[in-house]
Amino acid sequence: MLHALLGGYGLHDEDAVHAIRAVRCALHGFVTLDAAGGFGMPESIEESFARMVDMLDASLSAAPAARSVARRGPALQAHR
Repeated sequence: MLHALLGGYGLHDEDAVHAIRAVRCALHGFVTLDAAGGFGMPESIEESFARMVDMLDASLSAAPAARSVARRGPALQAHR
């Protein structure tokens, strides 16, 4: 499902895999923190979730379909 959704952002193949991982991490982390009572501040959790989704959308909309290794930082190059 996420793979099809990310196609709308022009992300396919390897780019889609990396984007799926980022989206899954954000969603899983948010849900895990919420379930554990990790949001103790009085601001709306629903508003935080909506803003996170907006940030993910903005990031995916701005993501180039292909990135060169030369543009990555040394830590990411070493991780590969």
